[in-house]
Amino acid sequence: MNDTKNAPREERFHAAREFEGLLDQLMRELTSPHEERVVAYRGSHRWVQCFEQVLLRESNNNRTRVREGGVYVVLGGLGRMGFALAEMLATTAHAKLVLINRTPLPPRAEWQQWCDTHLATDEMSLRIQRMQRLEQLGAEVLLLNADVTSFEQMQAAFERVRERFGKIHGVVHAAGVRSEKALLPLQHMSVETTQLLAQRAASLSVLESVLREQDLDFCLLLSLLASVLGGKGAGILAAEGLLNEAFAQRMNETSATRWLHVGSEAWRFEDGARALLMPEFAMTREEGVAALQRVLAADTASLVIATGDLNARLTHWVRNAGRDKNTGNAAILHERPNLATPFVAPQNQTEKTLAEIWQGLLGIKSVGSSDNFFELGGTSLLGVSMFANIEKQLGKKLPLNLLMQAPTIAQLATFLTKDDATAKWAPLVLIQPNGMKPPLYCVHPGVGTVLGFQELSMRLGTDQPFYGIQARGLDGKQKPFSRIEPMAAYYLREIKTVQPHGPYFLSGRCFGGLVAYEMAQQLHAAGERVALLAIIDTVAMPNVELEERAFLEGKVVKVHSTEEGEEIGEKWREGLMEIYGPVFRQVGRKHDTARKRYVPQPYPGRVTLFRNGSAEETPEHELKWKKLAQGGLEVQVVPGDHKTILLEPHVSVLAQKLRACLEAALAE
Repeated sequence: MNDTKNAPREERFHAAREFEGLLDQLMRELTSPHEERVVAYRGSHRWVQCFEQVLLRESNNNRTRVREGGVYVVLGGLGRMGFALAEMLATTAHAKLVLINRTPLPPRAEWQQWCDTHLATDEMSLRIQRMQRLEQLGAEVLLLNADVTSFEQMQAAFERVRERFGKIHGVVHAAGVRSEKALLPLQHMSVETTQLLAQRAASLSVLESVLREQDLDFCLLLSLLASVLGGKGAGILAAEGLLNEAFAQRMNETSATRWLHVGSEAWRFEDGARALLMPEFAMTREEGVAALQRVLAADTASLVIATGDLNARLTHWVRNAGRDKNTGNAAILHERPNLATPFVAPQNQTEKTLAEIWQGLLGIKSVGSSDNFFELGGTSLLGVSMFANIEKQLGKKLPLNLLMQAPTIAQLATFLTKDDATAKWAPLVLIQPNGMKPPLYCVHPGVGTVLGFQELSMRLGTDQPFYGIQARGLDGKQKPFSRIEPMAAYYLREIKTVQPHGPYFLSGRCFGGLVAYEMAQQLHAAGERVALLAIIDTVAMPNVELEERAFLEGKVVKVHSTEEGEEIGEKWREGLMEIYGPVFRQVGRKHDTARKRYVPQPYPGRVTLFRNGSAEETPEHELKWKKLAQGGLEVQVVPGDHKTILLEPHVSVLAQKLRACLEAALAE
């Protein structure tokens, strides 16, 4: 710094003051509580990276870069993703295909023998079958072998293409570092691992050289979404994506060819190969191909394809990265977000204590007495922690559903300062009162509380009334039900006090899905119409010990659960048991008994099953629901696992799919 202060005296160091200013900016950035992951400075302006959703129209003959009968080169064309795109080009545009791969196929005369003597999952067998599939489609295919990092081999390959087909119209680079070798934590990376990225860089340089004199319609570079979201052990994959994006941007500044870059979720293929990164968000092969078709019809040169709310996922990772494992409090306090509600300072000691609790849990510097817990980024899981802190610091035990009825500090403080701080219990909890649509009724899971429905209700919109149905017995006074049939009848009597007749829109989470199913049966028997029966991750006819019972007793039972899901489930259990242990154990055991006693009967109506996406194959309970739903079963797969399906970022996907089902049911 001394040098930079003296340097302006000499003409050749006239930029030193500017450099000193950049250092100051950098220090402020490193010590600030801002959540942004990528920041750029342009003069006096500070730019942050954000992502906007864009509507990509379906491709058609008038809006696509793909020509009918065009010539397209696919690098890695016999790999899973490359073949999917090659097949799309063959079927939609009758394209002439050139597939360039490093490893050659066996001689054609030996193909059948190879497949007969190797497992169906053998990679070479799969590549042979892909080639045969393209030929069955009648596609004209030129199969070439070349190392994409070798200029000589690639130059020779493109010469053969021009000799065979003439002009080339497009290139797809689907050969990358998507291998298990690339998924390693930074401290375990080897020279071999880092060479994968070097090979990618070399292949781009070679591609630039061999295409320098070519005038193509497009050149498409494919990456995974790791460059945006990162991920455990995904450093090489993230670097590959950033490299592709930067390279495409540079090429668009100098080249007549349109260079496109797409970072997408991992793809899930039918051959059983697992998604390389974040499998709970993986797209099916059909979804991936359909998305890329729209990309080729779009005007944007750089896009990311995400199955969940990308900004919500980014916020989720950033806010939870620095949380103290012992206290659950945020390690860094951030600025208060821009809310529609103006800031009002806490007015009394109770409000000040609540504000301090919220600051620690939410990681926000200034919390106002009128601020809404959920608008500040609060979740149902953090709500449980908040009630535990309230009991420790203020000595009051509050019902969990109170947070949905009193979501601000001022409202909670008013309730806490009452002489009798107990809420009147009722099974119906009005979570979202606004809107003219018929209300959606959602039945509690096995633990009985409906606090976990808050995030889902918020994301369904302010025009969708939403009732949660909580279990009898949570107040510690009434006796919980031990059979589903009378439980369903009791809930229906309560529902009819606000909606005497149908059409009814019913839903239930896990154990609550069985209760909602029985409610629909009873309504149908009474001649009432059920417009929608939405079952959220429910086993139709369980033959194993109830998961909720294991949850309450601290046992480890994995039901299509990820490591993150297990951790979240444990936090839920610890929080609930700390405050409401005896009550929740009693309710959970009664519901355990009810579930074991219940035998679902065929339902004459339609059932919509929302199941988590952590299972690679069709779960057994989906097949059981199919047998029960005589009016048909619609299955919606949601990213996440059994314990995270109602939490961000997965709940945004669930809400989007559920909203579409509600709209379709209303239109009937």
